[in-house]
Amino acid sequence: MHEIAFKNVHSLSRGRRVIALTEKNEKEGKTVITQKAFIYVVKRLEGALPAVETPEYFFTKWNNTKTQEERFSVRARGNSYLIQEGIMYKVSFCHFLKIDIKPSDITV
Repeated sequence: MHEIAFKNVHSLSRGRRVIALTEKNEKEGKTVITQKAFIYVVKRLEGALPAVETPEYFFTKWNNTKTQEERFSVRARGNSYLIQEGIMYKVSFCHFLKIDIKPSDITV
């Protein structure tokens, strides 16, 4: 069985966009749930370009050998700057990936 849910939400007044994808796949006695999300917030900047920060990355891995469950997640967070028609914008982003692997007999 293969299920996919897609969400694309944006707010022009807040300058925010969220794109999310959830996928559930059952194969060979395992249930794999994959969640991906991309969040962007755009703000207009006045003045000089601020100091550019290095993006942050967070990794997590978890195993349970008794129940044969595994979890893995990655999150990247940072800022980008762009200039369009002489106006400077700051684009804050957060990208997220989470993968859960469980035996099919465990309810999700």
